Amino acid sequence: MSRTTLASTLKPLAREGLVTIEPSPDDRRRRVVPMPQEGRTRAEAARPLLQAIGSQFEENYGAGHAARLRGWLGRII
Repeated sequence: MSRTTLASTLKPLAREGLVTIEPSPDDRRRRVVPMPQEGRTRAEAARPLLQAIGSQFEENYGAGHAARLRGWLGRII
């Protein structure tokens, strides 16, 4: 993911208070993105929905395709 794409993805989350964007304590050129309690709470609330979506995808496309998609996403993220 490019810096520009990452920044445009994180800015709305930061405005909502779901993440913070801070300078790295080790390297001032870098940024760290901690998730405050509100972000963790909302992420946890979304987990059942994401699991249902994953189950539906696997049901529709099969376990092999779902595993490949998770693998591709794991390389991207």
